Amino acid sequence: MKTLTFLNGDYKQNSKALYKFLAKNSSLIIAANGGFAKAKSFKIKVHEVIGDLDSLSCLPQKEVLIHRFPKNKDKTDGELALNLARKRKSSLVYVVGAFGGRFDQTITNFFLASKYARYFSIIIPFGTELIIFPNKKDFTLNNVKGTTISIIPITKIVEKISSHGLKWTLRMDNIFRESSRCISNIAEKSRVNINFRRGKLCVSILFPSENKLLRFLRTLTFLT
Repeated sequence: MKTLTFLNGDYKQNSKALYKFLAKNSSLIIAANGGFAKAKSFKIKVHEVIGDLDSLSCLPQKEVLIHRFPKNKDKTDGELALNLARKRKSSLVYVVGAFGGRFDQTITNFFLASKYARYFSIIIPFGTELIIFPNKKDFTLNNVKGTTISIIPITKIVEKISSHGLKWTLRMDNIFRESSRCISNIAEKSRVNINFRRGKLCVSILFPSENKLLRFLRTLTFLT
């Protein structure tokens, strides 16, 4: 099941059309606290709201399921939303409003995405860039020719990583988190395969335009 999650970050980087597309292609829409107001501004219907609700001027209507938590808690509203997506058996989660604004919240959301990628794949759009946290160790990206692709190790080492379709090919290499070796590679083929034996990583795809990004999302199948 595809789930769209609204957080309370920066929404200036993308168009209303992108958020509408993600909503149309998601079976469940969750808003974390102030993310509800963001979704409402795009006229997107939210199914569930979670958090301490301190950023809402009024409570959602009755048809929205509300999960209210105390303000003094040991998880952010964003983590509560991702955990709810896990409980709802999501297979792919789009997270919008995760980046931008405060650096501490941006970097926290990055690491939360890496944590919850053990349960489902996560895609975070930010401008013309998609940050993908796959929960598979062998996957293929379609319709990416000409894009800039970066492979970012999250664990200390990603072992035995190989790639096909990139300008600079990896062949059973070990990539370390402190290395910048896999930043800004170029997709020379429409299909790019990445596979590895052990570790955890995320992939950044930089598209020349939002239309190209949407084309990629329309044909997305490998993460579900």
